Amino acid sequence: MLANIKIKTLIIAVLGGLMILVVAVGSLGLYSTAHTRRMFTDVSLRDTKSENVFVQIRLLMETNRSQILQALQHNPAFDWAKLHDHPLEIHFTTIDKASASIRQAWEQYRESIESPEEQRLADAWFAKSGGLGIKSVTDAATALKAGQWDVAETVLISTINPTYRVGGVASAELSDYLAKREKANGSAVETSITQTSYVLAGALALSLALAIATTVLLIRGITTPLNQAIAIARRVAGGDLSSRIEVASSNELGELLNALKVMNDSLAAVVGSVRQSSDSIATGSSQIATGNADLSHRTEMQASNLQQTAASMEQLTGTVKNNADTALEATQLANTASDVAAHGGVVVGEVVATMEQISASSKKISDIISVIDGIAFQTNILALNAAVEA
Repeated sequence: MLANIKIKTLIIAVLGGLMILVVAVGSLGLYSTAHTRRMFTDVSLRDTKSENVFVQIRLLMETNRSQILQALQHNPAFDWAKLHDHPLEIHFTTIDKASASIRQAWEQYRESIESPEEQRLADAWFAKSGGLGIKSVTDAATALKAGQWDVAETVLISTINPTYRVGGVASAELSDYLAKREKANGSAVETSITQTSYVLAGALALSLALAIATTVLLIRGITTPLNQAIAIARRVAGGDLSSRIEVASSNELGELLNALKVMNDSLAAVVGSVRQSSDSIATGSSQIATGNADLSHRTEMQASNLQQTAASMEQLTGTVKNNADTALEATQLANTASDVAAHGGVVVGEVVATMEQISASSKKISDIISVIDGIAFQTNILALNAAVEA
């Protein structure tokens, strides 16, 4: 299937897939981080905040109780009242501030309660502590402001201290519940962080495995056809055109192999045509060599004939020269005969007849010389043609 996918499309798909994996892993990491932060905020910080508010309320309740005890020490009926160098109103102001803080902290704490069990324990603590001791402390402070020291002491002994002890047991139960819940929630957060770490590690491992697999497939899909093309090119460069090229893909590399196949077939056809032409040229050359050999033989025969003709011409020339010499001697004889003719008529007549014969012979010799000159001219032309043909 990969063999028919375009290289450009394959690279884009692989890189796109890797980018999607990176985005997915990053998104998973961001989501896990946000989820862990939310769990830590909603669970651990909420438990811590609830615990802090709980401790703050208990501390303020202890403050109110201690302020009543300290205010009772201002009773002028006892000598230790002289030890206090500050006015009684300081304790009332502290009680008012602490009570207001207790109410505010309690309202905040009640709004943050989500568990029914926590709500039950909180309500039990509020009821057993006499409304967190605010009413009894206020009643004692009111009695002290009116100078009713015995009433204030009675409220402390009969109401504040008992509700403080009973409320302490209820607060201890709520405190244990909050501590256990905080520990459980902390374990849940730790478990969530661990699971998130495992998920991220698995996602990273999966991403790495997919990246390696896609990279191997991409490299194999590109290098295998390229190695095949290189091997084909090397065989062609070595002169081997007998390779059978099988094209099994339709992508760019398949087109390259198909082009190499067409090139190999074309080169094989060209080489076959050149070989056939070479055979034809070799046959023609052989025929031309045979013709040249025949022409050379005929030229040699013509040259031999020319040599024989030249020898005959030399003989004929010698004969003509002898005839010329004979004619010259005849002329001399004619002259002599003319001289002799002057001395005798009979001799002259014979000489004249002889001269006429010689003259006729001379004309025949001149005609023979003309024929020989024509034959020599034709022979020279033939020799020149033979030389040109050679």
